[in-house]
Amino acid sequence: MSGQTLEVILAGNGEVNNQPGKTAITTDEKGNAYFDLKAGKKTGTLKVRFRCREPEYHHISTELQTLIVANEPDSLEIHNNLQAHPSGRKLPKPIRVLIQDRFGNPVSKIPVSFRVTMGDGTFDNSSKEITEHTDENGEITMNFILGKEPGFNAVDVRVPDSDLGKAFQAVGQD
Repeated sequence: MSGQTLEVILAGNGEVNNQPGKTAITTDEKGNAYFDLKAGKKTGTLKVRFRCREPEYHHISTELQTLIVANEPDSLEIHNNLQAHPSGRKLPKPIRVLIQDRFGNPVSKIPVSFRVTMGDGTFDNSSKEITEHTDENGEITMNFILGKEPGFNAVDVRVPDSDLGKAFQAVGQD
C-alpha cells in the first residue's frame, strides 16, 4: 500500500537514514519503502524491526537480522613481550598476539607468521619459523623455547602481505 508510514527500530549499533535507534519511512506509490542502513562499529547481530505505524495495521511487523563482521586487520599487538628466563627453557608466558580491525574488533582466521631473527630459540615444533591463524577472538598463543646460549632472542611477528609486524624479544639467562 502506498503512503503507509513504517517505524524502523534498530536493536544494536547503527543508523537508518542517518538516525540512530528509531525513525519512520513512508512507502512509495508501489508500496515499497527504501532506506539507508549504516552498521555500527562493533561486530555482532544488528536487528532491524519494521512495524506499520497506523493503529489498524500495528500487528503487521517483521524483523531483519544482519551479521556485522570485522573489517580488514588494522593493528597487531604482542603481549607477554620482554621476558627473561633461564636459557634453553620454555618461556613461562607464551607469545600472545591480538589482531584487530580499525574499530577494535578482533579479526579471526588471519594468518600470522612467526620467524626467529636472533638467537637459537624455537617454537613447540622445534622450528624457527611457523605460521598460525587467529582464533575467533583474533588471538594466537605461541609457546617459545629460548636458545641454549644466554642472550637475546627475537621473533619477527607479521601478518603476511601487509604492513602489520612487530618484534617479540626475550632474554636467556645463565
